[in-house]
Amino acid sequence: MSNWIGHSPFAQWLVEKTSPELVVELGTFTGFSAEAFAIAMMGHGELHTIEMDKANIDMAKITLEEYKNAKVIHNEFDNVIDDYEDHSIDILHIDGDHMFKSVLNDAKKWIKKISLDGVLLMHDVFNPSFIGPLVVFSSLSTPRVIFPKALGLGVSTANTSLMREIHLKWYDEIVGQGVIGDMLNLWQINGALVAALMEKAGIQQNNVEFVIET
Repeated sequence: MSNWIGHSPFAQWLVEKTSPELVVELGTFTGFSAEAFAIAMMGHGELHTIEMDKANIDMAKITLEEYKNAKVIHNEFDNVIDDYEDHSIDILHIDGDHMFKSVLNDAKKWIKKISLDGVLLMHDVFNPSFIGPLVVFSSLSTPRVIFPKALGLGVSTANTSLMREIHLKWYDEIVGQGVIGDMLNLWQINGALVAALMEKAGIQQNNVEFVIET
């Protein structure tokens, strides 16, 4: 079972709110997250999920075969980036290689492809096995929140109206304040490593905003 199942309700809500014409995933794995978007999109718009691993591609094609608006692309992310115009992607989901350099490369190259009111999603921002996604996500200049549940889903958008709705819909449902403390402890434990990685990358450490998903 994919950890992404914990974020399906938010994905459905996000699609209903934004009516995206184009959703792009970097990293498909079994296709569970792509299917969550496909179900919410109900045939409207296009869903492209890009994956480098052949075994994952074969599994994802089976998962997504009934969704006519879903396109499974077997390629490296850098090889297909020029297929997308700047500001053409309404929802970009980064969930590929979780090593720091890879996540940073994906973010730097693909963020410019997001539409002006579009949304960046980044999974595994609270996966204790990979600190890269959290470090990169915390360096973003646009408003952002994190759902710590299910290994963490980061959400960032310059659309202030949408971000306000995210706070109203999801922040008001916070339970278990102790979870925030646990996350801050995780940050402190890895603090020296985080600081070193960010200094090497030439990015500033910002405060991360936490939203607890119920």
